[in-house]
Amino acid sequence: MGKPKRNRTEDSPGAVSSQGSDFTDILDSIDKKLSSVDARLSLVEVLHNEFKSLRESLEYSQKQVVELMAENKVLRGILEQADEAPEDTVKSFIQNHLKLPADNVKNIGFHRVHCLGGQQPENQKPRPIVAKFEHFKQKELVTRRGRELRGTNFSVNDQFPRDILE
Repeated sequence: MGKPKRNRTEDSPGAVSSQGSDFTDILDSIDKKLSSVDARLSLVEVLHNEFKSLRESLEYSQKQVVELMAENKVLRGILEQADEAPEDTVKSFIQNHLKLPADNVKNIGFHRVHCLGGQQPENQKPRPIVAKFEHFKQKELVTRRGRELRGTNFSVNDQFPRDILE
């Protein structure tokens, strides 16, 4: 038998090298796309790690906020006096409504006392007042005396974030 016949032009040696060139071009194209996909995957991994880190940081910050707010007391129903400092308003409330002796009240210290929200028109209900006591025992004394407020429009409660209250 002799050499096989070549009927088709694809079977010629030049055609094979042309097909090899086409395959090389296809492989180069695939390599470029694969490199692009690898780069994007690396970016996604970096962004995922950043997201995890930010989420952990947010959770830590939220936990700290809850712990700091738990140190505060929210007093509700107290009418504000225009020229009176919030600390004086709270001390007056503690003495008059929680029935603590004046000597005890004058020794109560605060890190901070402020009203929540903006100024209210006179016909609105009073703004809540947030007080952070200097000493835990003073805060607990006010908490225990809060039972004196039953049946009134006043209340003394721990402060919690809005999402916990809901």
